[in-house]
Amino acid sequence: MTPTAVDSVYSRTVLGRRMREHREHARVPLSRIAAELEISTAKWSRVENGVTSVRSLDIERACHVLHVTDAREIQALMELAKLTKSKSWLSSYDDVVSDNFRLYIALEAAANELCWFEPELIPGLLQTPQYARSTMALERLTGKDLAQASLERRLEVRIGRQQILTREPDPVELKVVIGEAALRRMIGGPETMAGQFEHLLEIADRDNVEIRVMPLDVEHAGIVTNLFIVLDFPPLGNGTLIQPPNVYVDGYLGFFMTAKPDEVELYRTVWTSVWATALDAQQSADAIRDRLAQLQRS
Repeated sequence: MTPTAVDSVYSRTVLGRRMREHREHARVPLSRIAAELEISTAKWSRVENGVTSVRSLDIERACHVLHVTDAREIQALMELAKLTKSKSWLSSYDDVVSDNFRLYIALEAAANELCWFEPELIPGLLQTPQYARSTMALERLTGKDLAQASLERRLEVRIGRQQILTREPDPVELKVVIGEAALRRMIGGPETMAGQFEHLLEIADRDNVEIRVMPLDVEHAGIVTNLFIVLDFPPLGNGTLIQPPNVYVDGYLGFFMTAKPDEVELYRTVWTSVWATALDAQQSADAIRDRLAQLQRS
């Protein structure tokens, strides 16, 4: 992943986590860091929590206070600090993207591999605009008051996220298990579904995308979970900075993310089982073609 591709939210998150680790290892209180940098304790706390930008020179001074002596580590941290003020394409969508979801999108874009289990719908990164618009419109059934302008801007965000599959260099590796229910559920009508199936078959030809289908008549570990995504990351900068794996879990009232090793491992175990149980790539493509043919005959 190139430095210019790093969103400021992701940069602040990685930098803050790393600086907190160094401070806790050195057993230096927040107040001492703040005093050395001539800033408030609250300001440095925000740096460690990844919610504010910071100057690279302040990071260099903080490393001195924290007895960080590895020149490569210091340089990588300073380079990351420069990126905490960068703006991404998401900056113009603050009205429809929450801070928490922007962080997820930043992590999604920074990942080198996504393992995605979606039992009920086609995953967002694989949706056509027509299918995505139809799924968003369904939210009105829950009583939400959705303005058309807001829906269209959210649609732009969802489609914009998909560029990580085709970017050069380093497109993300995407492994997906889709529940058979997603192929059978009619979203937006036959024409929308046919276009969606054609898109799945086309994008599955990419070397960095593998799509598998989970049959309805098979028992599997994913039955007891909701939609979840395991995110793995490459080293940043000169290889000294690494974002730990994360898991994204979706739900009706929102989503949560976790980087706790034991929780990530639980979901990785479920993913391994789901991936092994689903149809293989060729069988899955055949299942999608069968559904497409059924639509075309009807």
